[in-house]
Parts: sequence; C-alpha cells; structure tokens
Amino acid sequence: DLPDVPPLLRVPLAFQYDRGTRFAARALQAGGWGAIDQAHRDPPASTEQVLHPERYFEQRDEPTPVTIGDRRVLAATGWRPVLEDTVGELGVRVVLHDLGANVAEAAADGWDGDRLRAYQRHDEIVSVWLTTWDDDAAASEFDAAVTQAWPGARTERRHRHVLVVKAAPETGADAQRLLAAVWSASTVDGSGPR
Repeated sequence: DLPDVPPLLRVPLAFQYDRGTRFAARALQAGGWGAIDQAHRDPPASTEQVLHPERYFEQRDEPTPVTIGDRRVLAATGWRPVLEDTVGELGVRVVLHDLGANVAEAAADGWDGDRLRAYQRHDEIVSVWLTTWDDDAAASEFDAAVTQAWPGARTERRHRHVLVVKAAPETGADAQRLLAAVWSASTVDGSGPR
C-alpha cells in the first residue's frame, strides 16, 4: 500500500504486525495465554523462528553463531568499521527483495546464521557478510541469488557457508585478499568455516 517506502523500512514494520500476530496466534492455539507469557519470557532468537513458528515451538532451530575476524586487512589502508550486525532470514529477504518475493523467500529459507560488517573510508563503503546455511543446497541457492541481487559483489562458497564482499571498484579494496583474510580469521559455531 506504500510503494514509495523502501522495503528496508516497509518489510520489517509489516513483519512485526503480520508475522508477529501469526506467531502469537500459534502460541495461543498451542497453550493459551500461558504459552504467550512463556514466549515473552523466552523470546524467539531470530526472525527465522517467527517466520517459521515450528522452528520455535516444535523443534528449536537456534541461529548458529558467526564471527567475522581480521579487521587488519582493511584497517591497514584506512578503512574503519562503522556497523556490525546480524541480518537474519527476514533481512536476507529484504536484501533479495528486487528479485521478487517468491525468489527472495526461497533463497532466504535455510538461513542458519550470519554476520555483516561494514567499513567506511571517506564516502566509500565496503561490506563483508559471512552467512551459514542449513545445508549445501541452501547455501548454493543464496549464493546465486545474492550474486544476482548485488551485481559486482564477490562471493565465495565453502560448503554451507557463503562469504560476500561488496565494494565498488573505485574503492580499491582487494576483494580476493579480503575474502582470504576473512575466511582464515572467522568462525562459525566456534570453529573456522570449512
């Protein structure tokens, strides 16, 4: 209904009301108001659990911890970290929004964890995004989709992990060197991504 509001603002706002209401209804149906109280005491750990309530209520699918390492490669050339956060399944859908809702939803399903870090130097931005997926097929589907959604981004997949580096060519960021440095210094669930 609000075509001029960018998806980055519109989708999370609608999510709270639409999917949040469905999640609460699922709790109410399963265990009454006590189940809703319990969900407040032990809230979902990710947007994945709200998008797929069975991954909260039936068999918990906790996000896999992802840590991006090695800031030195960019820091040595004047880049400073300005943002670090988890994107989550809902955020992946937003990133892939321009590919169409069905493609974005399918490519985001199978999300298991991620970490995004953005660096700035003057007016330039470099983004480093390490994601992990339920299996190789989900990682491959995301890799193909993010490559299409972010032309010019460099991606590299190692089994169920995908590392994305997004930088305009004029930044001079050596994406290949950055990919190698991040892979060697990052962890997924406490160990190096393989």
